[in-house]
Amino acid sequence: MREIEAAKAALREKYSQIRRAIPLEARKEFERKIFLRLTGVEKFKACSTLLTYASTECEVDTKGLILHALAHGKTVAAPRCSYGSADMAFFIIKSLSDLERGRFGISEPTEGCPLLLDFSCAVCVVPAVAFDVSGRRIGYGKGYYDKFLSKYPDLYKIGVTYGACLAERLPSEAHDIPVDLIITEKELSNGY
Repeated sequence: MREIEAAKAALREKYSQIRRAIPLEARKEFERKIFLRLTGVEKFKACSTLLTYASTECEVDTKGLILHALAHGKTVAAPRCSYGSADMAFFIIKSLSDLERGRFGISEPTEGCPLLLDFSCAVCVVPAVAFDVSGRRIGYGKGYYDKFLSKYPDLYKIGVTYGACLAERLPSEAHDIPVDLIITEKELSNGY
């Protein structure tokens, strides 16, 4: 294993443990603050399409964000992964019931959801185990988001994380795609 991959793996484990250690009540309060900050961002308010992950129990919750975006007339799309190829595409959902548990235990759009083709006026909420203040991220190690985001360089990318998972600097490789803005319960940080 290369040195940078080993460093990323160690950081992935460190920040996963930090995230799991946040008490549920504190996490809910942090998520409320993150939601308010995110929905107040001008890029979010102006977008007509929201691309967002469907959160797992240890990630910043996106269910409220999805419902808010739908209630405000935005097109909402969530990713579905192609297993074995690190390819990912976003599919339009009309409600949380359009999501089902996928192969990695992550909620994904059902087979009947239409493929999103128009990425103009869109914002993408990007998951990660940790971010740094420059927008770099430690993902889950499969490369799905980096590969997808590399195809859409003009897509505005927002990372959401708990303040305890915002580092000063994380290791990065040439193929790693940083986000434009990081939101925690404490602050907004502009990436690159």
